[in-house]
Amino acid sequence: MKKFIFRLDGVLKCREQVEKQKQILLGEVRGRLANQEKAVSLANTTVAEAREELRREESVGEIDVVQARQHRWHIGALRKRVSELTRCLRTLEIELSRRRDEAVRAQRDRKVLEMLRARRRALYLRKTERSEQNELDDVAAKNQAIRRTGS
Repeated sequence: MKKFIFRLDGVLKCREQVEKQKQILLGEVRGRLANQEKAVSLANTTVAEAREELRREESVGEIDVVQARQHRWHIGALRKRVSELTRCLRTLEIELSRRRDEAVRAQRDRKVLEMLRARRRALYLRKTERSEQNELDDVAAKNQAIRRTGS
């Protein structure tokens, strides 16, 4: 019996490699996104802590105008930083979506070739079984003919 040969095996291997690369890139973006989310969370916590510190100082009694102004300026700078981090987060989310689409497309391309390979292999096996069965039928018919002429 001849061995099954899928002529597009090279293309299938190439598509598998492309899919792996797309998955790696997707993982990298996910990692950067997770880091960015942590940075935004930390920055929000810092803003909340700065606000609380300003409230405590204002509630104690005398208010140092210069110090209060510095606190407000600092909180404004922190808010600006949170805004920048959030903008970067949105950009990473868009990139993640794009990378996910690319990974899904690469996976679909690979699966199409795998299904084609499976169909061709099944067809090959059916043809091989049919050929073997025909040979067995021929042998059985010859044996039957020999028995009839021999008797």
